[in-house]
Amino acid sequence: ANKVVQIDIEYTVRAIGALYRNPFAFSLNTTPGNIKAVKGQLLGKNIFKVNSNGTEMNQSKAVIPVFEDPYQVLDYSGTIVNTIIGGAYAEPKSLKISVELNNP
Repeated sequence: ANKVVQIDIEYTVRAIGALYRNPFAFSLNTTPGNIKAVKGQLLGKNIFKVNSNGTEMNQSKAVIPVFEDPYQVLDYSGTIVNTIIGGAYAEPKSLKISVELNNP
C-alpha cells in the first residue's frame, strides 16, 4: 500500500528564447524495464529513439522523452517567442504526460 504506481506531470511551455529547437526529456531513478507505459509524449521527428514502453533506447536509467521541438508544442513557426515585450507572441500551452510503473 502507498506505493507509487503512476507519475502524472503537467508542464507548461511559456517561452522559447533560442533559435535551436532543443528537445526535452527527464530521467527517473529506475530502469527502463520498470516503466510499463508513457502517455502524452510529443514525438515523431525521430530525434529520440524509443522503446515500445516510451523510454529512450540504450539508457541505463529510464529516460522519458517529453517533446522533440518546443516550437511544435506552441504551434509556432517563427523563432524566439514570448521573450521580448512587444515581440512575437504565442499562447503558452500546458500539456500532461503520464508514466505508469511496472513495479512500485
